[in-house]
Amino acid sequence: MASRSKVAAALALALACTFAGPMVANAASATPSVGTDNQNQIAEKTLSYAKTLVGKLPSAAGRAARAHGYFLRIVAVDGQGRAITMDYWANRIDLEFTKGRISKVSVG
Repeated sequence: MASRSKVAAALALALACTFAGPMVANAASATPSVGTDNQNQIAEKTLSYAKTLVGKLPSAAGRAARAHGYFLRIVAVDGQGRAITMDYWANRIDLEFTKGRISKVSVG
């Protein structure tokens, strides 16, 4: 059985490989600087999509999210929280993994 650190490293590598490329270059303009109402609409749409990722493997989720223009970040693996920034992007999906699959999602 793989240790938690090996599983976490594998998940991080899978997501990093999945998201390398054009999305990183556009990170500064990820969320438009517009009114709160628009941010809320974007966040609602993002959360609706994010819920479809629960239960998926990281590679499949990464490809699907990228195709829809969303950003992803890992916030916890097997109950172990990870260091994250406190900035908010209405089109970023925060992922929690349990046993190698997405177990919980949120917007942030």
